[in-house]
Amino acid sequence: YGNDIPIDLHPHIRSAEACYLSSSRAIALAKKTGARLHVFHLSTAAETELFRNDIPLKDKKITAEVCVHHLWFTRGAFIKWNPAVKTAEDRAALWQALLDDRLDVIATDHAPHTLEEKQQKGYTNIPSGAPLVQHSLVAMLEKAHKGVISLKKIVEKMCHNPAILFDIEDRGYLREGYYADLVLVDMNAL
Repeated sequence: YGNDIPIDLHPHIRSAEACYLSSSRAIALAKKTGARLHVFHLSTAAETELFRNDIPLKDKKITAEVCVHHLWFTRGAFIKWNPAVKTAEDRAALWQALLDDRLDVIATDHAPHTLEEKQQKGYTNIPSGAPLVQHSLVAMLEKAHKGVISLKKIVEKMCHNPAILFDIEDRGYLREGYYADLVLVDMNAL
């Protein structure tokens, strides 16, 4: 194809098999060495099977996150992220693993590319990623509004769990003596 690789081949170039191989090898090494490991940006159903939910988060040595865009999109035009956005089946499995606590954190893969950059001609000229930090809460609240996830689970996955996993002191909860990092949302407003 040269530089004219069809964008819809991105999930094949950044394949589900490569994602699983990468995650499973890293997990095997962590288990072998006893290392603490947090796996970023899960994008496949197969990867979700590598994680457990039968012990408390604070005791897990191997944890994982899923990005908002992997919970929202499936492969298609103008979607070029790494790892690539995969199938509807992968998206459904990611949701299931998030809701049953095999996946610990909802994250973003913030890459501040403009629409103009994303519309460049030629696959290799189009940057991977997109701005997402400013849209992540709104995107997750929309899923709550549709009954996919509870507000409590959103707070757990986006506030509590990152503070626990990364030992962030005095944050992640509304508690006396903690920093008051608050977001107020009118759930009846557009």
